[in-house]
Amino acid sequence: MGAAAALLTAVLATGVGAGLGLQRRPSDLLLAAVQAFAVVAAAGVSLLVVLPEAIDAIGAVALLICLLGALVPVVVERIASGLGRDHGHGGTPTQANHDVGLGLGYAALLLHNAVEGLAMAGVGVDERGPRWGLLASIALHTVPLTTIMVLAYRACRGAQVATWRALGLGAAMGGGVLLGAVTSGEVVAPVEPWLAAATAGLLLHVVAHDVSALPSRSRRGRPIELISVGAAIGLVLASLHMESHGAAATRTGASFVALCVQTAPVVLVGLAIGALIQASRFQLPVSWLRPAGPWGGALRGAVVGAPLPVCACGVLPIADALRRRGASAAFVVAFLLATPELGVETLALTGSLMGWPFAIARLLAAVLVAVLAAVAVAAMTRRATVVEACDPAALVGASGSFGRRWRDAFDELVHHTVPWVLLGLLMAALIDVAVEPASVARLGGGLLELLFVSAIAVPSYVCASSATPLAAVLVDKGMSPGAALAGLLLGPATNVATFAFLVRRYGRRAAFVGIGVLLAATWALAGIVSAWVPVTLRVEPTDVRGVTAVDAVALGAFGLVVARGLWRSGLAAWLGDLVRSMGGGEPEGFDSCHDTKPAGLSGAGCASTHSAEGTGGHGGCPAADRAHQHAE
Repeated sequence: MGAAAALLTAVLATGVGAGLGLQRRPSDLLLAAVQAFAVVAAAGVSLLVVLPEAIDAIGAVALLICLLGALVPVVVERIASGLGRDHGHGGTPTQANHDVGLGLGYAALLLHNAVEGLAMAGVGVDERGPRWGLLASIALHTVPLTTIMVLAYRACRGAQVATWRALGLGAAMGGGVLLGAVTSGEVVAPVEPWLAAATAGLLLHVVAHDVSALPSRSRRGRPIELISVGAAIGLVLASLHMESHGAAATRTGASFVALCVQTAPVVLVGLAIGALIQASRFQLPVSWLRPAGPWGGALRGAVVGAPLPVCACGVLPIADALRRRGASAAFVVAFLLATPELGVETLALTGSLMGWPFAIARLLAAVLVAVLAAVAVAAMTRRATVVEACDPAALVGASGSFGRRWRDAFDELVHHTVPWVLLGLLMAALIDVAVEPASVARLGGGLLELLFVSAIAVPSYVCASSATPLAAVLVDKGMSPGAALAGLLLGPATNVATFAFLVRRYGRRAAFVGIGVLLAATWALAGIVSAWVPVTLRVEPTDVRGVTAVDAVALGAFGLVVARGLWRSGLAAWLGDLVRSMGGGEPEGFDSCHDTKPAGLSGAGCASTHSAEGTGGHGGCPAADRAHQHAE
């Protein structure tokens, strides 16, 4: 009876998942709903259920294995693409690359399903009969994983191949149940958590590919998509509360909720103030952009850029537009580096989580390192500044009343900031659960710790608002405040696209010198902060007790803001920004992100010839399209 119940559960779980992905001639609305549900549920299950189970068994190393699981397919795809070009293969390289990553993800899910089947037969049944709660929990998170895989194969290989892949997943889980009925599940117990961590990473890679396949949402599809996202979140929460999952899954969910409670008020206040800045219709005088000596130009660029909530990739088209208006190299580079390092909402978040002395030190450090690096670049470049004729009509900000301008600016900031905040809070919750207290201190501090942080932060796409809760949790685990500051400065300011921009506009030598000065200044300031700046941590991610009425109201308001952002922009736009930004994109096209130009910089319009080097689509983001058109 017990084995039969486990086998029936396995068949139903994979059958329902396959059925959602293999509907015959579904309507556009229904297909979009299924895709939205599968993407959110699969990502949630991977990060909040599968990965914490691995953390429960093998600790923080599960995070590294998950990261490798997500990155290895990317490396394999690029190698395969290079080999295809070398051998002159025809076809579509992107399709072939996707097949490689998808095949790795499918192989990992086959093994994962087999292990889940063993678990269903081993611990899903006891002497009293089936443990339906445990069997249901496994089934709940099997459904979206199967659906996302079937949808991916159906999109790139057709319904017939997707059907066979679904049968394979069902056979793997059913085979695991039958094997577990006659053998001991302890045979695979030593490798199960390692496999679970790798599977989580590989599935995230598949989800990232499927985000790009999400259809553009119609106006009629708004409520259906929102319901689908809500159903996916409900499924993840229900799976978390089932009896099969270890303490890490429960602690991760509690940590995430508690971090949201702590950060919701300051994020809302920061967004409101940021929108106020954008709605004020402040315009930069053209004289501010003209060369005023390297130190004056750099200081102006840093002061203008620091309070603006624009991410690392979104600042690129704005910086290029300023350059075309005749801004000096010092102004452009300081603006380019200082803008993504902070923002009003990020400053508020820093003060809330790490204390205001550290927040003020972060603000001053962001301005200082940007100024020093910009002056170094300006000293190394001898290129004449290109001054183009500017259209006065392009200097006009957004139209309408102040209230309407504020609302539009608030919505834009929610679209480009809140997804990163949520991602940062989720990563902080996982690190809080996975990393033991004081374990980060084993790096020994000093130069070794700074080198380690810099090696991770410099090439990465990191949003300042998502990095802040991560830094707070790492300091709580033993990282020095100086190393945390180095990560907060270098992560948002430096990445592959920023370096490519500097090389392209000011030369390779100037780019290397600028980044070198940025690193040296950051390390020097890190030492000062560690020695002299106090950090008052307010990170209590595993304790949700003591929530006040104000906290509850702020959390509810934050939830409504998230729902409005999804309603307004759509899931494809929200997740697409994250995937494109973390994937790097093509820096020359400046289309890896959809950020709008802040109102105070809308005077970037120039009567210049349309250049192929600076063009790129913005995925239907009207504000970004307007900013890009002005830049051209």
